[in-house]
Amino acid sequence: MKKKKLAIFLSHPIQYFSPLFKYISENSKIIDLTVYYFSDISIRGFADNDFNQKITWDIDLLDGYNYKFLKNIHNENTPNNFFSLINFEVFSEIKHNNYDLVLNFGWSTVSNLFVVFSSILYDVPFAIRGESPNMYEVGRKGLKQKIRKLLLSFIFKKASALFYIGTQNKLFYENSFNVDSNKLFFTPYSVNNDYFVEYELTLNKEKEREHLGIPKNQKVLIFSGKLIKRKEPMLILEALREINREDYCLLFLGSGPLEDELKEYSKINDLNVKFLGFINQTDIPKYYLFSDIFILPSTHETWGLVVNEAMCCKNAIISSSLVGSSYDIVKDDYNGYVFKSGDVNSLKEKIELLLYDNDMLENFKLNSFNIMQSWNYKKIQEGLERYFVNGKS
Repeated sequence: MKKKKLAIFLSHPIQYFSPLFKYISENSKIIDLTVYYFSDISIRGFADNDFNQKITWDIDLLDGYNYKFLKNIHNENTPNNFFSLINFEVFSEIKHNNYDLVLNFGWSTVSNLFVVFSSILYDVPFAIRGESPNMYEVGRKGLKQKIRKLLLSFIFKKASALFYIGTQNKLFYENSFNVDSNKLFFTPYSVNNDYFVEYELTLNKEKEREHLGIPKNQKVLIFSGKLIKRKEPMLILEALREINREDYCLLFLGSGPLEDELKEYSKINDLNVKFLGFINQTDIPKYYLFSDIFILPSTHETWGLVVNEAMCCKNAIISSSLVGSSYDIVKDDYNGYVFKSGDVNSLKEKIELLLYDNDMLENFKLNSFNIMQSWNYKKIQEGLERYFVNGKS
């Protein structure tokens, strides 16, 4: 079978996606992949206001796959605003390269819409892979939302395929936009599992714990992400107020505008917390691998790939009910617990359940790892290939 030409359009190189593109390029016998970027901001480094610092990723985001940067006529400081990415070269690339499928990662910028409209204009099949969960569609009102719904309904109707990342994302297409199930292809949101597994082989966990001054008898709780309001890091501290500080050590991986407030609260309430700041991709597995319980209390998280990372490293998971991944990979009484978003007492209860039952905790940790064995890049590749083989989910 001759390889099918697939073009993926994405805002900028992203640490979670670049290893996926390399994997597909090296392993697929069906797909000939080219990735187009609207911006190179993540390559040259950028000021991330949520992290409160300049970010330069320490892994090669361009290794192992074909890519091309498109000229952006807007001088962007962030790739996340609707008008920050305006790349007219999209039209010529789609017109002249005879792609069998054009895959748009999202629909949130001008250039994402260029991909859709140029595909329609030149009669090239296109698809969408987004993150939106159905739970956030409830209660959307107003003129802006009506226009959004009309636009997305048009795009989804014209699309040849929609690649969904999990249960909530599938419901978003089916329930909120009445998409035919034959258009839906499962491509699970995944991280580079192999990297975390290989990292463990080189790590002395006991030495790393000792380096941070964490006694053997303490369970390690971990939060990884930006210290911003929607991530709700303060909720973890509030939940720990009445838990014996000798029984745990909480690690905060990340920085952000709430950092000083969190440190002050921890000090006043005599909590056992270590703030480690921003940790880059190369080193982040080290901290997951000697931790026991990963906590993500966000009030808005379309998926939360940090959960995948923690599960690859054998962490039990405590997740808010408003985290997209909690509907797929966090299984109550199996590898963790889901608590009602914003409910500090519920979060405290879940922490104590895992903190004081060693056998259950160890089982949950192993179960997390086992779940991740079928939530990987191979499954994403198979979902993409399934479209090319028979055009049906």
